[in-house]
Amino acid sequence: MQPFHYHDGQREIQREANSVPAADKLSTWIGPVATYTNEADLIVLACADADTLQIAALSGPSPLATARDAGGEITVSLPGVLTSLLPVDRQWGGIVINPATARRSRVAGRPTLNGLLVDIPCAVAFTNCRKYMTPTSSSGASTHAGPTAHEVLAQDDPWVAEIIARGETAFLVTATPDGLADVSHRGGQPGFLRLDAASRRVTWTEYLGDGMFVSTGNIRREPRFALIVLDVMCSTMIPAMRCVSMGRRATPTCGAIVMSGWTRCCRLRSRFPFREAWRRRYSAWRASCSSVSRARASSDARASPR
Repeated sequence: MQPFHYHDGQREIQREANSVPAADKLSTWIGPVATYTNEADLIVLACADADTLQIAALSGPSPLATARDAGGEITVSLPGVLTSLLPVDRQWGGIVINPATARRSRVAGRPTLNGLLVDIPCAVAFTNCRKYMTPTSSSGASTHAGPTAHEVLAQDDPWVAEIIARGETAFLVTATPDGLADVSHRGGQPGFLRLDAASRRVTWTEYLGDGMFVSTGNIRREPRFALIVLDVMCSTMIPAMRCVSMGRRATPTCGAIVMSGWTRCCRLRSRFPFREAWRRRYSAWRASCSSVSRARASSDARASPR
């Protein structure tokens, strides 16, 4: 597999963040993509054309997909049902993720039909860090592809504000200047996404992370995006909010992203059952996060001059 090629937008953000040396080292990083793909119980995919970003998701018990690594050349095989949601004459890009184990990988390539499967010989494949992930897990024995419903909402719909306010897991869908879609994870405790409905603005902190700034750089050059916010506390369905902007008013920096002037909000429905045992572990994880936050706040208060 060829080293990851950074376009000008990604390089601009890397220079602003002083992360060019780290990004250069990671340009040849692949990691255990095949292992992570075979363990994934949630896959979010997208493809881009001149005007739109099309999105599909697959959820259920692993393995949802299988991956083969032949000397660094990785091929991901997916269920053919996804061809009813995404066209096969365009490149697909996405994320394979297991939120329970905090393992995730980005994959992208041009799909080819292989009987009942769709194969993606990956032009892009690399693993990401395990930070900022809410531990959730699928349950049941069925695989679900979606979205199964698509409902356009008013931009000031109270449901949109509610989902953003308590959202802990989101996916940012972007595209390169030459039209290759990318899906990246964004996560944190409730409130990490901040909505100003009056100005149609969603803001969140953009951390240094691995220093590649793939998504942020995409937006610098191609400011259309889709932001999918999951409601994992709904036990059988994921109502997800998608904001799509075709304008050029997204202003990404290495410190924050402000998504303004979005053109449409939608409620997307698909199945991602939530295991009850994980609800208890999830609550414990939330409690530990709150304890760490309180400890840091107390430490900051003691260290601050009066």
